[in-house]
This record gives sequence, C-alpha cells and structure tokens, in this order.
Amino acid sequence: NTIVITSNRLSETGAPLLEQGMIVGQLALADALIIGNCNNQVKFSELTIDMFRMLQALEREPMNLASQMNKPGMQESTEKPARRENPHKYLLYKPTFSQLYTFLAASFKELPANSVLLIYL
Repeated sequence: NTIVITSNRLSETGAPLLEQGMIVGQLALADALIIGNCNNQVKFSELTIDMFRMLQALEREPMNLASQMNKPGMQESTEKPARRENPHKYLLYKPTFSQLYTFLAASFKELPANSVLLIYL
C-alpha cells in the first residue's frame, strides 16, 4: 500500500539541463499564447484536448507541495501551500490573422523585462 503521486506540471527539477558553457539569465515564463487549429480534434468545452493539456502543463505546483512530494514518509502537512505565480495565458481557437496579431502584440506590450512568451501552435 504505497501512494504514488505523479505530476506533469512545471517544476524546477523537470527542466532539462543546459549545455556546458551556456550563460543563464534571469528569464521567466510570463505569458503563453496557446492556439488551436485542428478541425477534427476532440474538444472539451471550447478547448481542444491539446490546448487543455498545455494549460495543465503550464500550471506550476505550489512551492510546499512540490518539495513535500520529494520527501518520503510525509503524509499530510498542516501548513497551507505557498502560492506560485503562473504565466498569463491567451487561448485562441481558429483565430483570424488580425486576432492572432492583436493578441501577439498585446502580450508583447505587457511582457515585463527578462520575461519570455511561449507560442504554442
């Protein structure tokens, strides 16, 4: 009787290692533009399955929960998990070029310094 917890959300240990010699800046994922375009794909509400999956993958684990999952023997914690800031997401399904251009421009305009924008097509 063991409990196995799996998570596909963003975590610090889930990122691939950088190649030797690469300089790491202080970049952070601030925005994500998720675009669905498939006609015959299964939809969940107004989201296609791949868009829904990307939404799930971009949600960060709470700080205390992520560290608690790595420690064996920890059953429950009485303290509330600390909240982490998730990236802002724009969801577009079959957008026109003008809609895509508008959301892309808006996300670049609101993008803070040292931040990146993920575009999923």
